[in-house]
Amino acid sequence: MFDIYLSTEVQKFHKKIKNEKLKKILSECYEALKEEPFQGSNIRKMVGQFKGLYRYRKGNLRIVYEVLKEKKIVYIKVIDDRKNIYKK
Repeated sequence: MFDIYLSTEVQKFHKKIKNEKLKKILSECYEALKEEPFQGSNIRKMVGQFKGLYRYRKGNLRIVYEVLKEKKIVYIKVIDDRKNIYKK
């Protein structure tokens, strides 16, 4: 089981969320990442400028994260809509 850590940007994103459905979706995503952050139908290893990171997809939502395997940590760097996520 992995621990989830959130970047400052993601923490600010969480504070702004008012939609309960989105909160529930994120909670489900975090639970899935705690169990298995490397494999799954919604998980892809990223390439190019994002090399070394992973992406979790849920509808139009994208979660970009890094896995620190030896420390068993999933560090979530960015959460955003698919049309904006790759511009950051």
